[in-house]
Amino acid sequence: MAATGMGCCHVCGKEASQRCSKCGEGVDRNGNPSATFYCSRDCQTTDWENHKTTTCRFANARKQLYRGSSMVQMAFYNFRTTTFNFNIQKTSIGNDGKISVTIKTITTSGQPIHRLPEQLKSDKHKKALLAWRASNTALAFQHDLLKRVLKGIVDPQTPPTESAFLVKDFRERVAVIPHFANGRQDERQHEHVALRVKLIDGEEYVIDLAGAQFGQYAAVLPAKEYDGQLVREQLATKPMGSWKRFWSNFGQAGGHDLVPEEFEFRGPTIAFHSSAFAELALRQWDRRAVRTVAAGVKEKKAVFIVGRKCVLSVVSEYTSLWVHLISSQDGPISRFAAFIQVQPHANNDWVAWAPIKTSDIHDVDELPEAEGPWSPQGLQPTAMAKCEQQMQVLRSFIDRD
Repeated sequence: MAATGMGCCHVCGKEASQRCSKCGEGVDRNGNPSATFYCSRDCQTTDWENHKTTTCRFANARKQLYRGSSMVQMAFYNFRTTTFNFNIQKTSIGNDGKISVTIKTITTSGQPIHRLPEQLKSDKHKKALLAWRASNTALAFQHDLLKRVLKGIVDPQTPPTESAFLVKDFRERVAVIPHFANGRQDERQHEHVALRVKLIDGEEYVIDLAGAQFGQYAAVLPAKEYDGQLVREQLATKPMGSWKRFWSNFGQAGGHDLVPEEFEFRGPTIAFHSSAFAELALRQWDRRAVRTVAAGVKEKKAVFIVGRKCVLSVVSEYTSLWVHLISSQDGPISRFAAFIQVQPHANNDWVAWAPIKTSDIHDVDELPEAEGPWSPQGLQPTAMAKCEQQMQVLRSFIDRD
């Protein structure tokens, strides 16, 4: 038992200052701290057989859910920043706090990846714009990380599902008002997608990585609370992984016919292949790190926070590396660009943000540190060969079922 604060003994109801150390950081269904107190070793021993299989186990499962979902949402915001595919020409914030954006119509010869507008200073506004119309791609591109953080806590009889629905009070809730350069305003409501998960505690929860576009910033909520706040009408429900499979076939399956012409599909296509590189980072991490991602989410808070920072950093660097490579006109990726039907822009200006750091990237340690946008021309032959090998691994991931 661990000493902390005061509470009531779970067995006899007396005042107690000792709590179970196994679930000391566990949470209740709303994500709030939930400790089990005992007044003595005898009371704990009496309750242990029941506690370890129910209360303790469930509290830790919920801890893993809330921690892991928050971590995946952070990864989503990082990933979306790196692969942001809307060409925002003008941004303004109304008195109601809504973001009004003017989007330039995209052509096949233009740039598919863009910076997030610098005018957005508020963290909430940035998250809302990153999440805007990205609910299904969030689940698709963060699928592999989601699988890891949910490992061992999902009811085996009820697999997670990707649930599409229409948002309640859409016009009042939506944080982004899009206008196009041709003067047209898009007022249509698009379906929103979130992941429904039933835990081993029997409770159902909703993981919404892109809820910020509707003012819902929490990564996870109990299903009843979430449905009451956001869901107007339930639409299709599909098994977890369906949107990942959709985007893996995007283009070949005619998926680009499902979106307006302003949202051409090269940006999402690049994002999908970037997510394959992120999956490579996760596999490398699980193979080489002291703790796997799934194990790290269960650790003590201090250990988890350090591990989370490292995992997100490595995944972001792998993703940035891929975007830099695929955006280059020359080098080992020029042939790979044709493979995914993306033509590099002539002025090599797809990636104009801060340079990546390569210190923690496995298997490409000979890449030079860059002062400006990184380009494969600076690679030595040995490093070039390593990139070729890395792309062969990546190609096998992309081609996999």
